[in-house]
Amino acid sequence: MSEEMREDHFHPISDARNIEVSLSLHELLFIDDHVTLLVSDHDFEHVVPLKARLPASCVGVDLGFIQLIGKALLEAFSESGKDVTAQLSSSDLLTIREIALTPVQYGNSNVGVSLKRKVYQALFDMELEGIKEAKNLDALLDGLNIDLGEDKP
Repeated sequence: MSEEMREDHFHPISDARNIEVSLSLHELLFIDDHVTLLVSDHDFEHVVPLKARLPASCVGVDLGFIQLIGKALLEAFSESGKDVTAQLSSSDLLTIREIALTPVQYGNSNVGVSLKRKVYQALFDMELEGIKEAKNLDALLDGLNIDLGEDKP
């Protein structure tokens, strides 16, 4: 595969947790229930889970993600009714996207749709801001008539 083709089809996914996302208690509970800790089989030979996972959309994540969601859950429990702001990476957001099925309800909240909206908003916020800024700049420059002397002989 050519280098140009690789650039068009493969994009690096950042692990830097620098994207703020506000999450509700129901969303955090849903995420926590649908992720599982990935461990190296070399570190834990012959270990099996005590109970089998129920058939569900479940994604393996690193310990850092489990801890991040756990801390956010503790904060959400202590501040009942308030959303919690979590610092997520693009990789974390794409992980949440994998489990956020549209029809999923948690309590009386449609967490599937709300998580999808938040994930895509966070992923594309910077890109959309850049487009808006470019359009605003184009609109400002459109009304200007500046003679740069290019047409003079």
